Amino acid sequence: MRLFIAIDVSKEVHGYLLELQKSFSNLGSFKFTKTFHITLKFLGWVEDEKMQLLNNLLKGIKYNSFGITLNNIGVFPSPGSARILWIDITGNIKCLQEQIQSKLKKDFGSEERFHPHITLARIKKINNKELFKEKLINMKIKNLKFKVKSFKLVKSELRTTGPVYIDIKEYRLK
Repeated sequence: MRLFIAIDVSKEVHGYLLELQKSFSNLGSFKFTKTFHITLKFLGWVEDEKMQLLNNLLKGIKYNSFGITLNNIGVFPSPGSARILWIDITGNIKCLQEQIQSKLKKDFGSEERFHPHITLARIKKINNKELFKEKLINMKIKNLKFKVKSFKLVKSELRTTGPVYIDIKEYRLK
């Protein structure tokens, strides 16, 4: 199975992100995200026989619930050659991600960098790069907050219509 570990956003944040997507719809060719989450760790392909080990390791994560706040809008890799449109977040998420990374490193590898964000769209083409850059600079993001009470193990199925995400298991925070 192709798996990753993620946090879901609140319904309020989800609705707001859908509105943000609409404001970019006339600026080019974008593949907008249908569901929003914050990826803590991408695991890639995990064999069925490793699922029990993975579950046991994730059950061992002890972390308090915490708040996340939407911060800024940005792009990867740069405004001049944007491929991903995202929302930056703040909160105690890096500590949770580091704990997950540490627990899984031996059996599931590690990632060198982590930039907590919520993907809004994959960018195929921008009609007017200057107008796009101007919109990014001038856009003010509402500092909406939501409480993180759990994280999930999620299966990702790649389909021609786009990825489909299926929750495998939820892990509650304290």
